[in-house]
Amino acid sequence: EIYVDQLILLDFIMNTYLLYLVKITLETHVSLKKIIRYSFGNAVLFAGIMLLARIPFFLMLFMQVFICNGLLVNCLFIELTPALRRKAYILMHGYGLLLGGSILMFHRILDAVTGIQRELWIEMVFWATAYFAVLKRYLIKERSQKRIRQYTFHVKLDLYGKTYQCIGLYDSGNSLYEPCTGRPVVLIERRCIENYLERVPKEKKYVIPYHSIGKNKGLLEAIEIPVMLVQIKKEQYVYEKVVVALSTQ
Repeated sequence: EIYVDQLILLDFIMNTYLLYLVKITLETHVSLKKIIRYSFGNAVLFAGIMLLARIPFFLMLFMQVFICNGLLVNCLFIELTPALRRKAYILMHGYGLLLGGSILMFHRILDAVTGIQRELWIEMVFWATAYFAVLKRYLIKERSQKRIRQYTFHVKLDLYGKTYQCIGLYDSGNSLYEPCTGRPVVLIERRCIENYLERVPKEKKYVIPYHSIGKNKGLLEAIEIPVMLVQIKKEQYVYEKVVVALSTQ
């Protein structure tokens, strides 16, 4: 027996969740409204296939996975390259397998513990919603961390015999240069290395003019350090005689 309303509702909800997770993963600009429209259309198409007489179940499954879902991904993510559309297709079914496995596991555990037989489609909606909420939060957080990791690096400053380690941020908007030599200037909060400043020789201390948003003219205290090491992935870069400006903000 096939309940068309349940079938369409379940397929619609699952497709919406899975495609939204794909959208987050690939960082596409597809709107939620578009995902909902295409998910509903795909659910209706699949329900129509299921209602066709004398088609074996495995053939119906084949048509859903390779025809319905293939069309869905290609039409929805049409602005992506063919390679990325293939990736979206794989991700959709990967998330689907994880979702299906977790639903089946929880269903069997609850049946064993309570001894009550429930309608699986209601459970599927509940667990799919929980799964979607958790995974969506994880993917958004991971995407945010990935962006941060792209522009931050491990840095070591040689402060005349003492090493100070910190996280450095690559700022493409930093156009500060030491005026006499034209060397680019690194910025650090003064309080971070305040205890090391007495080690810096007097001839290695500077004052650098600067301007920024909200401040037309200003002076920054700066020092020259012998060596700065920057770790980018597995590679280490060495910079000598680096000018470091001390910011109070």
